[in-house]
Amino acid sequence: MKNLIFKIPFITLLIALTILSQSFSFENKAAVAKVTWVESQFDFGSINQGIPVEHYFEFKNDGDSPLLINNVKTSCGCTVSSYPKEPIMPGESDKIKVTYNAARIGNFNKKITVFSNANSNERRLTILGEVIGK
Repeated sequence: MKNLIFKIPFITLLIALTILSQSFSFENKAAVAKVTWVESQFDFGSINQGIPVEHYFEFKNDGDSPLLINNVKTSCGCTVSSYPKEPIMPGESDKIKVTYNAARIGNFNKKITVFSNANSNERRLTILGEVIGK
């Protein structure tokens, strides 16, 4: 009987600790933004020299935390971008606009790097094509 008196509180304590540890493990999971891109490369094909062209890279936040696009860098001055400055909530979609001003004749392959708070915080996008004379 004396052993039973000590076993019941001990078993109760073990059950309570197990329940508490499980609840803390669920609460401590970090919410993460996750970007899913419709495409990461776009081919303009043949474009005319001196006439800017643009493309929109679409994406969706498939994570469970707001997505923040921190910055977008292009590989040269002939390529500019605009991107959302406000958080993209989980489940929402948005796009990054990329404009290329075709100054030189010939093939081009330009990189656009997107920096965000997503699980993979850096993503490289590509535009390519061929500039032909007027």
